[in-house]
Amino acid sequence: MRCAAWNKAFEVGIDEFDADHREIFQVLEGLYAASVRIDDVTVMDKAIGVLIARLEAHFAREESAMTAASYRNVERHRETHQEDLRYVRTLADAMRASGRPPQPQTIQVLMTWFLEHVRTMDMEFASELRNWK
Repeated sequence: MRCAAWNKAFEVGIDEFDADHREIFQVLEGLYAASVRIDDVTVMDKAIGVLIARLEAHFAREESAMTAASYRNVERHRETHQEDLRYVRTLADAMRASGRPPQPQTIQVLMTWFLEHVRTMDMEFASELRNWK
């Protein structure tokens, strides 16, 4: 079961970021499938932990490139990354506290956020980075 489909429209034209985005997308797809089939907090907690680790690594790469390129919106982009990580961590904390895994709709919200972030903020940044290089 899928909640979205990856397509080339989500590619920003920078190989390392496109690879990261596809990987994060796949993790989110796996989370969605698990949320439909599995009612096990331990399994979901591990999967959300993988998502957080991938997001942290990706955000660090993006922010490093933004800083190196003197990207004009680096602070706004960094703040968005921090807010997004807080949201995912809050989701994990709520799951642990309630003893219930997130609903599929919650994972769909994460997927929608992620794809919108790529299509807007990351596309803008990538365009400037390609011109900078």
